[in-house]
Amino acid sequence: MIREGLNKAKWSSLIIGILLILSGIMFYTNPMATLVSVSTWIAVVLIATGIIKIVRYFANDVFKQGSFLIIGILEIVLGGIMISTQPVTAITLAMFVGFWEIFTGVSEIVTSIDLKKFDFPRWWVGFISGILGIVLGFMIIKNPTLTGTLVSIYAIVYGVTFVSTFFAINSLLKKYE
Repeated sequence: MIREGLNKAKWSSLIIGILLILSGIMFYTNPMATLVSVSTWIAVVLIATGIIKIVRYFANDVFKQGSFLIIGILEIVLGGIMISTQPVTAITLAMFVGFWEIFTGVSEIVTSIDLKKFDFPRWWVGFISGILGIVLGFMIIKNPTLTGTLVSIYAIVYGVTFVSTFFAINSLLKKYE
């Protein structure tokens, strides 16, 4: 049972790590365009979700609730505002990402300390990644125009942490064979 859980964690760590590294490279090659694209994508999803809620409201008795209609309208309005105020939306998204990196960094540090207690190999990689995440998060909040570059660095480092976890779990599984 534990081996099965570790095996799943091993492979999910590898997949997440590779996706983060690829995302980091994508961000690094064109940081500002990527940030604008992500904020535009979020706006488009909001608009689409709002339209679907409104259509469901009028097409089905199950969704005939005033709150469903109001939320649908608000999502369309918010999506429209996000698209029409793109530079502000990208900076707001950058601030959100900065806070996310700080929280993720703290989580990484706490997790790595817990893993050290269990003699988990390479626990220190997550610890270093967490410290870097906190530092980069504060840098983004202080200067949102650096978001794309800093997020690319953190995504690559965080991805390497996950790939390292894959190898650590592998060696842990071999240790208990």
